[in-house]
Amino acid sequence: MKRGTPEHPKTKTLAKILEIPLYGAVGILEMLWHFASFRALQGDLGRWSNVQIAEAINWDREPDELINALIESGFVDKSNEYRLLIHDWHDHAEEAVKKTLRNRKLPFLTFRENSRKVDYSLIANSQKPIALITYPTQKILENWDLTQDLVDEFIKAYPGIDVLAECRRAHTWIICNPTKRKTSRGMPRFLNTWLEKVNNNGKFQIDKPKNNYRDNRFDTAEQHKGSLKD
Repeated sequence: MKRGTPEHPKTKTLAKILEIPLYGAVGILEMLWHFASFRALQGDLGRWSNVQIAEAINWDREPDELINALIESGFVDKSNEYRLLIHDWHDHAEEAVKKTLRNRKLPFLTFRENSRKVDYSLIANSQKPIALITYPTQKILENWDLTQDLVDEFIKAYPGIDVLAECRRAHTWIICNPTKRKTSRGMPRFLNTWLEKVNNNGKFQIDKPKNNYRDNRFDTAEQHKGSLKD
């Protein structure tokens, strides 16, 4: 369990909805995440019925009451594809789960919502996706690959711009600004922000040095002509 969970407002909301002590809500979350670590590695809790989830947590009241409370308090997200997903499972999952998914080449199926509905999870394939552009990251010798899957998602979100061309511009910008490089995990969000600004403003705003040089020797064309005569 992440530090700060017992004091988090969402945990207190869960306890209030279910009318149980705070330590009971903390126990429910610990049991939920423990269950997911073995039975829903990618966060796809909805593969199990509400009854099965309630039994795994040792919940002795109505299963739907528990699930609805978890959704209302923000610990579980509804999903059209997976029915239920654990909110921010990529953050709550222990390192053993992350390692298992990396070994199996499987992504977290965390449901994320933003204004553009961009899915930051890459679709898992039996073969490693081909990198369209490789970006350097904050960590030395660690790169992040932009694949066709994510480009397709960006194209759906921003149909009015040349997504791949802008991603190449972003790559050049990162190369030229090594102190502003992102983590591998932060790259999809960085590109989404870049594309959103391009879409809204017509171009990505990058600070440029101001050139205030002005030749004031000749304020008018007549003065310039006069100087030639002299």
